[in-house]
Amino acid sequence: MQKLKFLKPAIPLTVISVVIALMLSLVNGEPKVLTLKTMLEKYLESINIEDQFVKYAEDVDKIKASRIEWEESREYMMPQIKGLVGRYSKLGEEAFYRFYMPVDENIRTALENKSVVE
Repeated sequence: MQKLKFLKPAIPLTVISVVIALMLSLVNGEPKVLTLKTMLEKYLESINIEDQFVKYAEDVDKIKASRIEWEESREYMMPQIKGLVGRYSKLGEEAFYRFYMPVDENIRTALENKSVVE
């Protein structure tokens, strides 16, 4: 009897199952396909990107923000961090701007001034 040889998958099965789980979200019992931005955002949350960033800043750059300082900066910093991760993924510039546009003051100002946009 010949022994079967299994090739190691290029992507671990756990990663594949996480990706499939992220792609399908149950809404009222019905599966819903998520956008790439939503998938990336869920993945970044699952790996605690915010905690990792804060720890990296403390360990490598010796920057330790107080809780109040981080809360003041968080809304501006996290979209940029998520955007940069997205930019250097296969999603590229599209991912960066999907995360960064909501906090970009120039874009907000342009959208508020309709004469500039038209």
